[in-house]
Parts: sequence; structure tokens; C-alpha cells
Amino acid sequence: MGKKELKGFIKERHFTGLIAPGISFSVMAATHMAAMSLTKVAYMISVKRLSLIIGIIYGYVLFREENIKTRFLGAVLMLTGFVMVVMAN
Repeated sequence: MGKKELKGFIKERHFTGLIAPGISFSVMAATHMAAMSLTKVAYMISVKRLSLIIGIIYGYVLFREENIKTRFLGAVLMLTGFVMVVMAN
């Protein structure tokens, strides 16, 4: 963006749509770092990857995405890896 476009962006308040995603990302980053300091990194990352399954379900239910079986199979494979990591200790 040039100076002129940036002034218009601020003046017309186009940035207001960026506030909620920005706050959400900040909270995610803070809780991510806090969780990594509280537990083993492998556990925390494995649990974080479980959000993929929720995202796949949202994609199917809300947006009627195609090839849901393939995506879900990949997510189940990741879930299996998570279970194996947890059971190993």
C-alpha cells in the first residue's frame, strides 16, 4: 500500500474487520506458548493437531466441501499418531 491508500484504509475504517481475527490469533499464540511451558511439547502439538478434525467437520457441515472422506482419513491418521505418542509414555 502506498501512503494514499493507507490513509484511505484508516480513514474509512476498513481495519475494523481485522480486529477479531487479530485478537483470536494473539490469544492462540499466548495459550500455545503457555501450554508448551506446562507440558511436553510432543503432547501439546499432538493435541493441537486434533483441531484439524474439528476444521474438517466445520468444512463439511458449514461449507459442504467435497472429498470429505479423503480429508477425514488423513485426520484419523493424525489422530492415530497422537494416540501412539500418548500411549508410548
